[in-house]
Amino acid sequence: MRALLFLLLLFSGCSLLSTGSMKLEAAVEPSTIELTKPEPAMLRATVTNVGDGMLSVRVDVVGSEGLRVTPLSRTGFRLKPGEERTVRFRLSLTEDALPGVYRIDVIASAGSENVTARAKLRVKGSG
Repeated sequence: MRALLFLLLLFSGCSLLSTGSMKLEAAVEPSTIELTKPEPAMLRATVTNVGDGMLSVRVDVVGSEGLRVTPLSRTGFRLKPGEERTVRFRLSLTEDALPGVYRIDVIASAGSENVTARAKLRVKGSG
């Protein structure tokens, strides 16, 4: 029975050996912008400590070519168990931006643990 429970936890992504865990959510607002009038968009990344110990967290963003990513708040911080923090980034188009869907990867790191979330920004062309 224990072996079955271990396999279920292992395949569902849970770890029995981890002392600290994070949950990461990312969203872009607005989710669509115009190439002809490139208003900046806002990326919000929320990290939650779902573990039992204190975490020293760092949030990084890997943007697509054509996007400039600027942090608007601290990207490194400590989280107590049960605590969450939202980090904001400004997304603006570069001069060589093209219409399409831009994928933005957000990575939260705490020690050897990394959690990734993906957000999307749609850029509409003229017409």
